[in-house]
Amino acid sequence: EELDARLQELSKDFLAQKEYAASQRLSVEDLRSRTREANQRHKGLLCSWDEALQAENSSDTELRHLGSRLREAQKSIESERGSRGALREAVRALSASLVELDAHLALMDEKEALDACTIATE
Repeated sequence: EELDARLQELSKDFLAQKEYAASQRLSVEDLRSRTREANQRHKGLLCSWDEALQAENSSDTELRHLGSRLREAQKSIESERGSRGALREAVRALSASLVELDAHLALMDEKEALDACTIATE
C-alpha cells in the first residue's frame, strides 16, 4: 500500500511535469512562430528600404542625366540664337543691297528717259 501511494504521488508529479512540459512546448512553438513572423516583417522592411534606396539612386542618376540634357539644350539654344543673329545680319545686308540695286535701276531708268528726251529734241 505504501508503494501504491508512492507510485500515485510520483504519477501525480509526473503528470504535472508532463503538463508543464507540454505547456512549455506550446510556449516554445508560439515563440518560434512569433520569431518567424518578426523575421518576415523585418525582411519586408529591409526589402522596402532597399527599394527606396534603389529608387533614390535611380532618381539621382536620372536627375544628373536631366541636368546634362538641359545643359545640351541651353547650348543648342545659344547656338541657334547665334545662327538667327547671323541670318538677320545677312537679311539686312541683302536688303541694303536690294535697296542699292533699286536705286541703281531707278537711276538707269532716269538716264534712259533723259537720253530719250535728248534724242527726241534733236
